[in-house]
Amino acid sequence: MNVHMTFTDKVLLFVLVAVGVAVACFLIGFLYGYFNWIPELRDSRFIQACHTGAFFMVASVILDPILYFSFYSYFARKWRGNDSV
Repeated sequence: MNVHMTFTDKVLLFVLVAVGVAVACFLIGFLYGYFNWIPELRDSRFIQACHTGAFFMVASVILDPILYFSFYSYFARKWRGNDSV
């Protein structure tokens, strides 16, 4: 299958990867903050979990370009007909 990715396709793929990574990192951080609650911080368990999730989500900005170019190079080779990935 020979498919050419337009600029719009590349942008949509990047947005899809970025949103997926951000949501996954938020959930991981939320669960980490919820189950490792520190009562001395005087925040509720939910508030602390939200803060930890938000921190993980901001940290996911580092992962976005790495995962995007990994997915893009994998699918670009696969779509060009070079299935030896």
